[in-house]
Amino acid sequence: MQAAGIANAKLSVIAIDDVEDALKTAKYVTLHYPQVKIIARARNKTDTNEYMDINIVSVRETFTPHYKPQNKPWSY
Repeated sequence: MQAAGIANAKLSVIAIDDVEDALKTAKYVTLHYPQVKIIARARNKTDTNEYMDINIVSVRETFTPHYKPQNKPWSY
């Protein structure tokens, strides 16, 4: 992370596949680089809650719905 310039970063996006590694990374950045804001990918509500517990903003993955909504301007 240091080689990538984390010390000068304002924002870090964490989108690591392994949930435990992602949480460890988020905690590390928060501890060592408190000036860096973090947005983390959450796969489900449990992940979202874990990020909330350590005051990190998370965005849940979303998928195209399995149904086709009626009267919507878009199509699938």
